[in-house]
Amino acid sequence: YFFDNGYGDVSKRANAYYGGAIYNDGILIIDNSTFEANHAGRLSTIANQGTLYMSNSKVTDSLNAYAMNMDLVAIGAFGGQKGNITIENSIFTVTNRTVDELSNRIYMPQNSLTCLAIGSSQHVTIINTTFENEGGRYTPNAFGGLNSWNLAGGGYTMVTGDVEVYNSTFRNLQSVSLFYTRTDGSSYHSHRVFDGCLFENVEYLIAVVNSGENLTVAIHNSVILSDNGTKIGIAAGKTIDMDISDNWWGSNNATYGNATISTSNFLSNYVLKIREISSEIVNPENFLVLTLNATNKTGLLQDVTLAFKVSDGENVTDYEGSLYPRDFVMSATNGTLADENGTIDNAVVSAFEGTEGQGYYIEATVDNQTVNLTVEDKLAIGNVTILAEDVTITYGETQINVTVLEESGIVVAEGVITLKLNNETYTADIINGTATFDIDVLPNGVYTLEYSINMDNVYNPASNSSNLTVVAFKTNITANASDIKVGEDAIITVTVDSDATGTITVNNETKEVKNGAATFTISDLGEGNYTYEVTYSGDDKYTKETAEVKFEVSKVSDYEFEASADDIKVGQDAIIEVTLPRDATGNVSINGKSAKVENGSAKFVISGLGEGNYTYEVTYSGDDKYTANTTEVSFAVSKIFEFEINASANDVILGNDVIVTVSGIPDDAKGIVTVKVNGKDYESIVSKGTATVSIPKLENGKYDADVTYSGDEKYANKSTTVSFEVSNIVTNDTFEKFFDEKGNLRDEVKCDELIFDGVISNKNTDKININRPMKLLGENATLNNIAINITSDDVCVDGFTIEADNITSAIIVDNASDVDIVNNVLNVVGETDKDAYAILANKADNLNISGNTVNYEGNTNGTALNNAVLISESKDVVVNDNVFNITVPSSYVPWAEVPAGSGNWVSSPVSEGLVFDNCDNLELSENDIAVNYNNVVGSYDTIYAVDIKNSDNAKVKSNTIDAKGHTYIYGLIVSGENFTISDNNITSESDSYYANGIDVEGPASGIIKDNNIVANAPLSAYPVYSAMS
Repeated sequence: YFFDNGYGDVSKRANAYYGGAIYNDGILIIDNSTFEANHAGRLSTIANQGTLYMSNSKVTDSLNAYAMNMDLVAIGAFGGQKGNITIENSIFTVTNRTVDELSNRIYMPQNSLTCLAIGSSQHVTIINTTFENEGGRYTPNAFGGLNSWNLAGGGYTMVTGDVEVYNSTFRNLQSVSLFYTRTDGSSYHSHRVFDGCLFENVEYLIAVVNSGENLTVAIHNSVILSDNGTKIGIAAGKTIDMDISDNWWGSNNATYGNATISTSNFLSNYVLKIREISSEIVNPENFLVLTLNATNKTGLLQDVTLAFKVSDGENVTDYEGSLYPRDFVMSATNGTLADENGTIDNAVVSAFEGTEGQGYYIEATVDNQTVNLTVEDKLAIGNVTILAEDVTITYGETQINVTVLEESGIVVAEGVITLKLNNETYTADIINGTATFDIDVLPNGVYTLEYSINMDNVYNPASNSSNLTVVAFKTNITANASDIKVGEDAIITVTVDSDATGTITVNNETKEVKNGAATFTISDLGEGNYTYEVTYSGDDKYTKETAEVKFEVSKVSDYEFEASADDIKVGQDAIIEVTLPRDATGNVSINGKSAKVENGSAKFVISGLGEGNYTYEVTYSGDDKYTANTTEVSFAVSKIFEFEINASANDVILGNDVIVTVSGIPDDAKGIVTVKVNGKDYESIVSKGTATVSIPKLENGKYDADVTYSGDEKYANKSTTVSFEVSNIVTNDTFEKFFDEKGNLRDEVKCDELIFDGVISNKNTDKININRPMKLLGENATLNNIAINITSDDVCVDGFTIEADNITSAIIVDNASDVDIVNNVLNVVGETDKDAYAILANKADNLNISGNTVNYEGNTNGTALNNAVLISESKDVVVNDNVFNITVPSSYVPWAEVPAGSGNWVSSPVSEGLVFDNCDNLELSENDIAVNYNNVVGSYDTIYAVDIKNSDNAKVKSNTIDAKGHTYIYGLIVSGENFTISDNNITSESDSYYANGIDVEGPASGIIKDNNIVANAPLSAYPVYSAMS
């Protein structure tokens, strides 16, 4: 509930500028709310610059507080046509209460007014909403306002944009659709559509003060009522694109006042009202009229239609729209109406029952219009004739038509007819003289159709009958049997329609039809041709039918007849065996020799065959049951090949010879073994059934080699393949081939590059030791708790992920130069109270650390060293383009007097990010270094993010150092001669005490320039600090 909102101070002579209750420039949804007496000089209740949706709400007595550019608008936009408004199921009213009764905070209440209009907007949609004046001092407008100053120099709040209004009510208003833009042809647009609305006692339905091509209005399907006549006002010389068709004006003689209007002052020179200059009564070009009609059917029952029609003053056509609902009343003489009152939006059809032998009178009223209908023809009950004709249908048809005529011979337009058939009763509607019955499926036969009509108050009872003949379908019958051999059974299959029932008879045997078929078996038939008659009995749906089936019985020709012989070696006999059916008789002949068939078989022996392939024709003479036949038999005489050679080779590391061992050759065999690899042959002489072939200098890869034994005069040649791999790829499965149990390179590793692939974990060693020049490449390789220990010059570690959570370092370089550590990911979690490093290097000249990501977590309790990187005694070190994510405890720093009693105190920090000690010519560039603390240990706890000490000619350039600590935090600490620190972004932030961006410790000299340094601490913060230089 929003009441009396809006700034107002009588003592300061001031009122709110705009938007008394709400200002919205986003998305605003209002539901089930009440706004009363909210006030402002413009947009009294809501200033909407965004999207507004209001529903189920009430806005009453919006107060337009006095101002030069008062707009008489309740809701709208400030500064022109902005925002979108949707209002549903709501009420906008002004009452007869005075401003003083509504609010005591208004300056100059005598010049303030209540209002309800919708003002400036981009688009407005109104649905089922009421705008009503209940006695306001100023008769309000619904859309737009009148104030010349508002459009000249104010907030431009009055000109409504495009409007869509549906099913809404406007009552007792000065105007609904006001077009006032101060000047013609302005840039404002307003296309307004009203559909299904009620306009009651609205003085001006449309008021056009200014015109322009972007201003239009359309009103359709609406009700327009007025006690004093509704007007459409247009200022002299102005025009509007207007469509007011298909509306109900409360009378069949639709009129409105076509007025010429202007404006006049209401309270001042700024607040205006519409003034009529002249008016004439005219008819709309198109309007709705009320009509009343009735049917002229036989009998006492008629349909009465009260309907709106469209008229142009001469012609009347059907109305297709839907009007704002109106009340109607109807009465009748000499009869009874089913509906004597109700609402109408297009047409109402009421059933009417008259009096036999009497005419009738009907009268209906809607709004101010009464229409009537007089029928002098006397109503009478008629007679009908049922044209019952004999009907023939096919089985399965279920529709029967019958014609019904009045005694005059015209068809009966409508009604109900009854049919009794086969002890069932059916009803059907009569439509234009024809009734169609949907009946049950009947068996074929003849039936009686008994029709009757009983329609009280319409026709006298009537009946008639005829015959119905149901005709069966012709059966689709087929009979099939395959030709057979003597001794086989003849199988006769008879098929009819799939849903047929009944029986089938063949050869005096009768069987029931199942699933549209029956099968018969006839045995003991001799050789010859046979014909049988097949008879189907028929059923309710299908006719009785006969058919024939024919088949032949013949001798056996497709019997088993085979000849076989095994291949043999030179000197062996060839054995040919012939197989026939067991009951076959007669003779078989081969190569001029004949043998008698006994028990279905015959055998031949052929000797003295030399090496080669042989084919013989085999002929069977036939007998009384089986036909004569011919076939062939083939076999080979060959050398000995019943042995298999085997070839084997072990996988080797790149750089070693592959040894192929071939065995399985007979001991007395001679010849050569050849191994073909990459198109090249390697040979060895067979000795005592074996041969060994050596293959040197193969490249990295998997090989499938062809192995061939040449054979000799006794033994056939043989071939096989052998597979082996030459590899420098280290996986979790092959790790032990390359490294021993202590992680040392095995002697078999003779190559200068190893490729690691996959996850390597759970090994007997926690590090691999590289003691000679070597390139280690990681291809998706992860070392789990396995460090890389480098003790040789010219080593490269590239592309590894090392997970270290229980080893002291991920990568160690000891007394080795020209080492590259590039493109790796090091994830290191240090154990409590143990030294832990991601990279530890000593005496590593020309060390290159580039392109790596180091995620380091230290957990010292103050006694162990925690450094993500510690490099010492190393020259020309390059650390470039790395990402360091470091968390370490913020720990106390031990100090020692060196030498004792000298007064020279030296710190020994235990918790640091990157440490470079005695590293001349160091280059630290383009790195992203983030250091944070995860614990606090001891008093004066401290973290050094980057510590460069005792190092001359150090260059620190283009790095990002982000250091966060608890008590003491140092972003960069440096000592040494001729250093350069430039173009870095350094942030050092302490939670509780001290922060330092760059700390120069003596002795030291150098240049600090072009850096962006932020130091932030509660007590002391130094971007750059130098105390001991």
